[in-house]
Amino acid sequence: MRTKRSLLTLVLLFPLSGVALSSDLDSVAKTVADQISEKPERIKEVYHASFLKAVSEEKMTNLLKDLHAKYGKVVSVTPQERTSPESGKFTFTLAKNVQMVVTLTITSSEPHQVTGLWFGPATPTLKDISEVVEAIKKLPGRTGFQLAKLSDDIEVMYELNPDKPFAIGSTFKLYVLAAMVTNHKKWDEVVPLEDRFKSLPSGFLQAWPADSPITLHTLAAAMISVSDNTAADQLITILGREAVEKELSICGNEHVERSLPFLTTMEMFKIKSDAALCDLYAKSNESKRRALLAGRITSIDRDDVYPYAEGVPVAIDAVEWFASPADLVRLMDWLRLHADEPALQIMGINRGLDVSKEAFPYAGYKGGSEPGVLNMTWLLKRKDGTYFALTGSWNNTKEAVDLTEFSGLMQSAINLLARG
Repeated sequence: MRTKRSLLTLVLLFPLSGVALSSDLDSVAKTVADQISEKPERIKEVYHASFLKAVSEEKMTNLLKDLHAKYGKVVSVTPQERTSPESGKFTFTLAKNVQMVVTLTITSSEPHQVTGLWFGPATPTLKDISEVVEAIKKLPGRTGFQLAKLSDDIEVMYELNPDKPFAIGSTFKLYVLAAMVTNHKKWDEVVPLEDRFKSLPSGFLQAWPADSPITLHTLAAAMISVSDNTAADQLITILGREAVEKELSICGNEHVERSLPFLTTMEMFKIKSDAALCDLYAKSNESKRRALLAGRITSIDRDDVYPYAEGVPVAIDAVEWFASPADLVRLMDWLRLHADEPALQIMGINRGLDVSKEAFPYAGYKGGSEPGVLNMTWLLKRKDGTYFALTGSWNNTKEAVDLTEFSGLMQSAINLLARG
């Protein structure tokens, strides 16, 4: 139920402008690149005290060492853009045939120490999207992928296991957003944030005071942009579980039965916190599952919920939300054709990865994850006006999946698509 954008996010930056970087910033970027090594040096000299308060010297050292172990040393540093003389974006090319977008912020005065640093996913330098698909195919577990051009019809360009259902984690929240559209909910309607809807993170609304007035637009924006679970649960209840279940079919999901009954995030957390309950739920038919939700599951106290305590996959092939790559492409096409402007804007708040605004003026995104589950799904509008839907899924019932590796492959697909 969580999504992450990168290895490390320490500062959020405004859109970058595309002019030459300052020599001081260039120099610090080169120093950071040199620290990606077996023995990173001068951590306290290079990073400001405020930075090291948030990320300790030990953690920073280990991160730099891990990057070197995975991808090798940095062989070139290419300036891209800047927001100011102290902030900018670079491409690090590493020895093991990968590139990484790095955003850097330094102090304005000497010795120009690092105050903000963001390492994007390591992106393999692949020649075309077919190579991306082959790399995804080789990941352990089950994988799926589809890229399609959207016009009068859905024109599939590349695919892998397009019709097989996968656990999709929080990507299910796109169906909730679609149900908001279908049921003509008023975005400016104000509702109280009720304690009974409060879930666990990701998100922030679980920490807000009970009965805080909040609009449906704010709930939907939080649900999609930061994957707020409390927002999702409240919207599911406002819409009604049955309305969201109907939305699966409306949006072209051909595996509806796998997701019935349609769970809230707190229900999922409760089920996966109790091994015996999880096994019972997984083996039950739909009617017995609905009875469990109305009875035993409802009675579990929120304070007794500790899902994924071991950090390993839990019943991801039975207790989840499910969609195939083709289902998700159809969903994005439905949203393209039917969503109103507020819904499309909400989808575009978080672009997911480093999706160029020049190449793709619009990027609507939602992803989902839990141990053993990853999904990343986009609706993209290229600068020539062409729409695309892109989705990738990775499930592994035996062990957690690697967000960094998968993000890098999806970033490669986006970069290659941007080139036309």
